[in-house]
Amino acid sequence: MRLICPNCGAQYEVDAHVIPDSGRDVQCSSCGHAWFQQPLHEVVGAETEDEAKPNPEWHAAEVTPEPEATPQVVPDAEPEPEPEPEPEPQPEPEPEEEPEPDLPPRELPKRELDAGIRSILQEEAEREIAAREEEAEQESAPADAPEKTQNEALKKLIASRTAAMRRFEEDDDFDNSTPAEETPVEPFDSYEPEPEPPAQGRDLLPDIEVINSTLEEIRPEEPIVPPLPKPAGRSGFRRGFFLVITLALIAFILYLIAPMLADAVPALAPVLEGYVNWVNGLRTLLDETMQNFTAKMQAKVDGGQ
Repeated sequence: MRLICPNCGAQYEVDAHVIPDSGRDVQCSSCGHAWFQQPLHEVVGAETEDEAKPNPEWHAAEVTPEPEATPQVVPDAEPEPEPEPEPEPQPEPEPEEEPEPDLPPRELPKRELDAGIRSILQEEAEREIAAREEEAEQESAPADAPEKTQNEALKKLIASRTAAMRRFEEDDDFDNSTPAEETPVEPFDSYEPEPEPPAQGRDLLPDIEVINSTLEEIRPEEPIVPPLPKPAGRSGFRRGFFLVITLALIAFILYLIAPMLADAVPALAPVLEGYVNWVNGLRTLLDETMQNFTAKMQAKVDGGQ
C-alpha cells in the first residue's frame, strides 16, 4: 500500500495490514503533516464510484463531418539561378622598405688592462729577455747564422708579448664597420703566442715539470712477513689433558655399571670382575698411601712441638 503525503507529496510503501479497517492517523516523517488514512479497500471503492458516476455537465460534442480537402496544385519551382563566381582578390601591394639611415660607427669603450696583469706580463717579458741575453752571452756560435736566428727569435718573442699587452689595452678585434654585430673578445686564457723557433743549448731539453708529471713515484716493496706458526706445545698439552680426562670418565662409568653389564652379558662377567678387583686394589693402595703420608706428617708436627 502506498501512502502519499497531501502536504509535501512524499510517498511511503507500507503493508496493507498496517492500516486497520477503521482507519488510523498517520504523520509524514518529512514535513510532520498528520492526516487520517483509510484502509486500502475503502480507498479503491471510493475511486471506482467516482469514476462510475457520470458528470452531468459533460455533454457529448456533436460530430460534424469535416469537408473534403480539395487538392492544391503546386506550381513547378523555378530553377535556381547559378551563383556568379566571386572575383579573385587582388594581392595588396607590399609596402616599400625605407632604407635605413647610415649610422656613424659606434665607438666602443676601450677595455682597460688590470694593473696586476700588466705587471705580470711585463715581468715575464723582462725575464724572458734576460734569459735570452744570458744564453746568447754564454753560448758562442761559430757562424753568424745561429746568432741571427737567436736575435730573430728574441725579437719575435718581444713582439708577441707586446702584442698581447696591446690586445688587452685596446680591443682591435671589434669591427667598427658593423656596429649591430659585436664579436666576442678573446679571453686572456685562450691567447696562444706564436710558436718560438727551435733554439740551441739547454732549450732542447724537456721541461722539468713535464718530467716530474710523467714520472711515477716508486716505492720500495714492503717485505711480506709470513704468519708465525702456532706453538705446538700448547695444542699438544691441551689435547693430552682432554684425552686423560675422557679416559678417566670412561673408566669410572665402566666401574659403576660393571655389575649391570655382567648381568646383561654373562660372557663379559669374568673380564668385568677382574677390572672391578683391579680398581678396588688401586683404591686400597691409594688409601694406604694417604694414611701413611698423613701419619708421617702428624709425627713431624708432633716432633716439632
